[in-house]
Amino acid sequence: MLIHQALDERAAQYGDHIALIDEEGPVTYSRLVAEADAHAAALARAGVGPGCLVPVRIARSARMATLLLAVLKTGAAYCPIDVKWPDERVRELLRLLRAPVFVTDTPLAGAPCWTPPAVPEPGAPALRPEPAGIGPDDPACVFFTSGSTGTPKGVVTPHRAVLRLFDRGPLAAFGPGRVLPQLSPVGWDACGLELWGMLGRGGTVVLPDEDHLLPDTLRELIARHGVNTLVLVASVVNLLVRLDPDCFRGVDLMFIGGERLAPEPVRELLLHHPGTTVHNCYGPVESFAFATMHRIRPEDCDLPHGVPIGRPVPGTEVHLVDGELCVAGAGLAQGYLHDPERTAERFVTVDVEGVPTRVYRTGDRAVRDAEGVLHFLGRADRQVKIRGYRVELGEVESRAADLAGVRDCAAVALPGRGGAYERLALAFTGDADPDRVRAELRERLPGHLVPDVVRRIDALPHNANGKVDHRAVAELMRVPTPGKRMTMTTYTETPSAPAGSTGAAGGTADLAEVTGAAEITDRIVEDYLTLVDDSMVAILPHALRIAVELGVADVMDRAAVQPVATTAGLIDADPDALGRLLSALAPAGFFAGDPDGGFRLTALGARLRRDDPRSLSASLVNAESQLAWLRAADTFRTGAASFDGDGDGDFFGAKNSRRGENVAFLRRMRERTGRLYRQAAEAVDWSDSRVILDIGGADGFLLGEILSVAPHASGVLFDRPTVIDEVNLRGGVPGCRAVPGDFFAAVPTGADTHLLCSVLHDWTDEQAVDILRSSRRALAAGGRLLVIEMLVPEDGTPHVSRWSDLGMMVLTGGRERDRAGFARILEAAGYRTHRVSAVAGSPFSVIEAR
Repeated sequence: MLIHQALDERAAQYGDHIALIDEEGPVTYSRLVAEADAHAAALARAGVGPGCLVPVRIARSARMATLLLAVLKTGAAYCPIDVKWPDERVRELLRLLRAPVFVTDTPLAGAPCWTPPAVPEPGAPALRPEPAGIGPDDPACVFFTSGSTGTPKGVVTPHRAVLRLFDRGPLAAFGPGRVLPQLSPVGWDACGLELWGMLGRGGTVVLPDEDHLLPDTLRELIARHGVNTLVLVASVVNLLVRLDPDCFRGVDLMFIGGERLAPEPVRELLLHHPGTTVHNCYGPVESFAFATMHRIRPEDCDLPHGVPIGRPVPGTEVHLVDGELCVAGAGLAQGYLHDPERTAERFVTVDVEGVPTRVYRTGDRAVRDAEGVLHFLGRADRQVKIRGYRVELGEVESRAADLAGVRDCAAVALPGRGGAYERLALAFTGDADPDRVRAELRERLPGHLVPDVVRRIDALPHNANGKVDHRAVAELMRVPTPGKRMTMTTYTETPSAPAGSTGAAGGTADLAEVTGAAEITDRIVEDYLTLVDDSMVAILPHALRIAVELGVADVMDRAAVQPVATTAGLIDADPDALGRLLSALAPAGFFAGDPDGGFRLTALGARLRRDDPRSLSASLVNAESQLAWLRAADTFRTGAASFDGDGDGDFFGAKNSRRGENVAFLRRMRERTGRLYRQAAEAVDWSDSRVILDIGGADGFLLGEILSVAPHASGVLFDRPTVIDEVNLRGGVPGCRAVPGDFFAAVPTGADTHLLCSVLHDWTDEQAVDILRSSRRALAAGGRLLVIEMLVPEDGTPHVSRWSDLGMMVLTGGRERDRAGFARILEAAGYRTHRVSAVAGSPFSVIEAR
């Protein structure tokens, strides 16, 4: 059977059932097949038929699925082209495909483009003759993947390879009642699995117009469309589990693939959703989508080699040849497009129990246990998986070597905290500018092949055999770029007080700068007191939240001083870090220090206990916005009870007898913050900015510094009215006007520059994407977004302590964003990163996006 024949059968069987859902609404099986027939007739008139390979570049939608089906109905094979791939890459693929027509909504100069109508033309034939001579072994689709020689490889996949997966086995569960979101990049084979697996059996496919799945997005898909089935790459599962493990509620069947699983996120997923069936899936594109599968049990997370990849799926055989995993069976591709040499190298015939068998050599190493279950061990070559994408490091090197000013180069993959590869790095010798090298690679390669880190070095390291030592290169790329090391300040106690205390009871802590180059070993102090700040001096809100969530007050004796070590032991925290946390909270009046290094609760601090009749804890933990935290901490610092809204007067009206000390503390923080903001403002070219809109932090202090170096510009503070009031209470910003509103809902139009400073670490990924989407819609044509943010250093070291691993709101906000992660947030909001510049002598980086 052929793919389109399977859909014809489903249309006859379930004509009125919903096949597809996108932003335009539902599409029935009858309508899907009828419109595909009409488009197929038009394609046939354009010369498309058996033997043709047709590239299709249409944004994810029901229309995209209909046009892919239309190509299949002509007897041709389709090649999905991601709308985000650069034109140079697309031209290269068109040359390799030798296509008679390019189906696209965005014509490419010089290419034989056909822009299909939004709906088939009136009078178009509803039926078209079945192409003759097409069988299950003929091509259905071509998927391009990274090539080690620098040329992308086109994997030619026949109809049988796709359909083999769904007649039996776990994927046979697809069908009526199953609702699956199509989330894989359209250029992946997994996109074909999602579409043809579900549609070929009578289920429903939802096509969101977003490429990034965040917890709120998943919740909406489940609530709005009844999504109950997921096919996800492992890195996305890790992110969702870390952000909100409960977001999977309603999903009872999951397939995870694309890269090696990290045991801990899977363990947490199973713990939160014991009734959900979760499969670990493995398979190269050369054996369409999945070759093996394993239903995951909690005990699998403790196995030496990690979660097993399982046993072969239907129509598939797996053989271990000298430890290399080789795949055989109906899932195999025909080979590589117009490349018999590489096809002969990877698709070979081996003897299996006396029978000559064609197999694909995956390059993966594996072992089979006594029960016949396969366990993945790693790669035998330089191919890697980064965020689910297959990356041939040789292709990146080949493209970089073609650039002017690049002499020798080496590409390496850098692991993240979980051990999986998360970033791509390129080291090179020569006189090229690293930023230019990355920009030119972005113009030539898909996003997943563009290095996250590009660095020029004097010479590539070599091993004893004279070859490039890629392990040594990876180590070099983990080290911060020379000259970009951050100048740190530290938090020091008054000279008479021992470390970790605030001197005599009721004494004050002091902020001082360290002169010279100081090595700071305490990450808590380093980040909390030197890498902060947003406009409301966010130190104390974050510290307060940590104290509440850790339950410090709950375990502390209200009547006596308690050693820090005792408190730390009761809450399983690091004693040194806890001592500094309590010291930071002392100026706000929550804790009082003791000369011997212990702390006691003040009357205000006692209200952090959950057993206090006027407990602040519930209010603090459940506060929906960061604004509530900022106002609360400001009230505690100054003793000013000015909040009278939302019925929380008691909470915000807490009095503080240490007003003078706290105001002095606030003044010192403002002075230091002002210096950091001045550095950031001076690092940016403001010549093209006429109207600057603050879209997130209502950061009057930063905006004031900007206007001092850009006097021709006008500034606008945009935020909730209460935040604007607080900025004005501190003196406001001359020349600025306030535009009250809700920055998560609608950003006002008219500005050519949107400014966001040092608040994204306070927000979840969903919140960040929401506000940036609003910004994107409101930004004037040709305008830019400027984000002044503290990113994880290029070497990947975290900013904060192990508390962040507990999901706490830690110190710098608890969300450790690196450049690649932040780039994904921007991309999800419709922005593209233009440049990232470190601010010398400051913890900030300036990210410009358009």
